[in-house]
Amino acid sequence: MPTNLYGEEDNFDLESSHVLPAMIRKFHEALPDKDVVLLGTGQVYREFMHVNDLAKCILFLLENDVNEDLYNVGTGKDLKIE
Repeated sequence: MPTNLYGEEDNFDLESSHVLPAMIRKFHEALPDKDVVLLGTGQVYREFMHVNDLAKCILFLLENDVNEDLYNVGTGKDLKIE
């Protein structure tokens, strides 16, 4: 299971989207002079990756005939939402 992915064709609906697309929509709607309120405790860490980066990784693995049972694909950086 990959990390939290986001990209151009994502679901930006505030009721059914994942966290990053919802944040992007909130920031966009707040432009240029409104405040954005994010709900959360700041205790949860999340890792985000653009879907194109995952696709590049998959292509690399296929083109280089990497044969492992498990792949850890991510940015290696967790962020807190506060």
